[in-house]
Amino acid sequence: TISFIKSNSGDLEGLIDAIAKNTNRLIRKQRTWFRKQIPVDLEVCLDDYSIDESFDLIHIFTRDDFIWN
Repeated sequence: TISFIKSNSGDLEGLIDAIAKNTNRLIRKQRTWFRKQIPVDLEVCLDDYSIDESFDLIHIFTRDDFIWN
């Protein structure tokens, strides 16, 4: 990523592998975080909503003053 740009090594394959590895690491961290934030009995399928609606739902569910039923 940044080291690839700075070094100008031309190792594009290594860059692709690093991006994939770091992306998967971020996905695991986000899943862990969301698992701890949203109660198990609440399930929301974000596929049913547009991107903007999905972000709005996430914002509502993660607000500090949101009251879980």
